[in-house]
Amino acid sequence: TEPIDASGSLGAVTFTGAIELAAALAADPRVATCAARKGLSYSLGRALTVDDDARVTALVASWKHGTVRQLLHAIVASDAFRFRRGELP
Repeated sequence: TEPIDASGSLGAVTFTGAIELAAALAADPRVATCAARKGLSYSLGRALTVDDDARVTALVASWKHGTVRQLLHAIVASDAFRFRRGELP
């Protein structure tokens, strides 16, 4: 069997293995916004719109350097999630 190639790059940053990947992701300022947008979109069951930008900004500000669990808690505690309207599929 062939060994697994665990190397890659994230923009200009290269990494080898999960620990270096985690460090690269932690250092990338885009990750917090991306995670907040994807988590909010998934939890609302719809694509985000321009109207959601302020919500995403607030989530990122409250979550910065926190855990994924803290982000998920912030999403489900948000008004956008708690007062969402049911949408037909």
